[in-house]
Amino acid sequence: MAGTFVRTKGSAACREPRTLLFTLGALLVIAGLALLLFTPVRDSALSLIAWWKGKPPAPHWPLKLHVIAAEFILGGALCLLVATVYNRLRSWLPPRPFTDAQLIKCAALVTLLLWLPVVLFGHSASIDGERFWWLGDDAMISMNYARNLAHGHGLVWNTLGERVEGYSNFLWTLVMAAVHLLHLPASKNALVISTMNVVITIAALHLLVKVVDALNGGIAAKVFVLLGLILNRNMMCWAISGYETALLAFLVLLSLNRISADVARGRPALATFLFISLVSLVRADGVILSFILFLIFALTYRRDYGKLILFMAIFMLLPAAHALFRQAYYGDPFPNTAYLKVMNWDERGAVGALYVVGFFRQYGILFIVSAVGLAWSRNLMQWLLMLAIISYSCFVAYVGGDAFEDYRFFVPVLPLLLILAGLGIQEIIRAAGRRRAAATWSGREQGACAMRTRGPAPALCLLCLLSSPLIVPGYPYFLRPFPGDSGNVHIGLTIKQNTPPGTTVADFWAGSVIYFSQRQGIDLLGKSDRHIAHMPAVPGELKPGHNKFDFEYSLCGLRPDLVVANFKLPDDEGRLGMPVAGEPAFTARLYTNDCFRTHCLPHQVKVDTWRSIFLCDWSPQLAGRANWREPPRAP
Repeated sequence: MAGTFVRTKGSAACREPRTLLFTLGALLVIAGLALLLFTPVRDSALSLIAWWKGKPPAPHWPLKLHVIAAEFILGGALCLLVATVYNRLRSWLPPRPFTDAQLIKCAALVTLLLWLPVVLFGHSASIDGERFWWLGDDAMISMNYARNLAHGHGLVWNTLGERVEGYSNFLWTLVMAAVHLLHLPASKNALVISTMNVVITIAALHLLVKVVDALNGGIAAKVFVLLGLILNRNMMCWAISGYETALLAFLVLLSLNRISADVARGRPALATFLFISLVSLVRADGVILSFILFLIFALTYRRDYGKLILFMAIFMLLPAAHALFRQAYYGDPFPNTAYLKVMNWDERGAVGALYVVGFFRQYGILFIVSAVGLAWSRNLMQWLLMLAIISYSCFVAYVGGDAFEDYRFFVPVLPLLLILAGLGIQEIIRAAGRRRAAATWSGREQGACAMRTRGPAPALCLLCLLSSPLIVPGYPYFLRPFPGDSGNVHIGLTIKQNTPPGTTVADFWAGSVIYFSQRQGIDLLGKSDRHIAHMPAVPGELKPGHNKFDFEYSLCGLRPDLVVANFKLPDDEGRLGMPVAGEPAFTARLYTNDCFRTHCLPHQVKVDTWRSIFLCDWSPQLAGRANWREPPRAP
């Protein structure tokens, strides 16, 4: 019975899960107690984490380590409890199979239980008696474009001034615009977007299992892939932060399913090429993924090339139409973000290579297991999926990688790596010659207990899971709002409360502050500014999208009414006296800039926000500086 997982009775046949639970529980309790009680163990753990992350320990790491230790103890105690009552629990289960549908339903339930609380509590705060939800700051830039489009102002960041394509997620921005057509309060729009991403991820679970099934994957591969996706920190963080990653991963999986179905049927369908084309519209660099998907189709189909070429021409219509729209509407052949992050930056290739190496290091064990499985596999599609990941990695290195942790650029292909690792586990089991374990974990019941853990399968699954970034341990931290995000919402509402419409605000964080203030924005880092995006990068600044700035132009040239700095005075004044190289340099260089010090620094607004707000001396609002008040926040 392919794709089923049979539960059978008999204590002799299923002793090993109970032993595994006892062992795992004891190890977790011991590890948790050691982290809590012994300073050398904590110090060693912090040193190991610092080495793994490639940076010195942050101030919050010791507290987070204590939370993880408590989770270890609670999780271990739960494992010991389940092991104690294991036989009684088994007696309640009838001897019937787990089907793919049941696995998907269980996975969907776990996704809701783990991800929705993060949406509800980890990305919201109560301000002035109302609960506000937000997305990641770059996603909030797209939200500003979406709101202006929904309100009839066009696909622009500011309702006045030049048109600049400061987003790179065209189709996702249109989805955001559709949400704004619902006319919900501004405080609730982000909640809808984050919840949509949870729903999209749940829909992708079905596609994930279908791809594994098409590659002759069994129960071990399916369980591993489902758990790997649900528990993956990179997948959850970007989805819940409102980025387009979930939709992009969904469309990649949907396209692969359609390709497999068309190859099996021997006839290409136009809908398949439509889905492949849509991938190119979700993100600007999605055209690379679209091209890779088309190549996979061409290499696996290998017949009727005339129709294939015709459909490829149709596949090119959508991205070509989008390119023509961009040129006509914005006057540029590429998004402004491409000029900002990719062009006129000499260190781009080296930084991109480091970004890709970091991803391969973080998922190293999954790559090793996948490679071992490929060595024993004759399935062409498996090889093509690995080549797709490698090809896409080369492109990511070429464009310079991403500025943020959690490998956003790799999320669309991360499900493919999980699939290959799951199939690799299965191939390793088969090659090991343990026929009973292989038959059980691949879903072909041979009369043995499907819960047996004899052989390498459970150890390999556990090792691969633990080697990848997970949301557990450390889950409680995802339920706590990031102070900077909630602080930016508070700054935006403070500006809205104290300024008239038409006020111009300059900021480094150009997302939530501009969106919630509903004022005109000046992006000091150039994502929505053509002049800054086309500048050469500042030498030595190695964070893409944060290494171009021109304060003389942004401040004395554009003359904003307000400047929201990246520091809080007087608290941060001591560390701002000397510009430094690296990521914080633009913060310190604003503080030492002559234009800022002459026209803005003397006029700080006396409100309690996490970053200081300054009025510039040319603003007509300067006279009312003493009257500012900020909306109250919940304690």
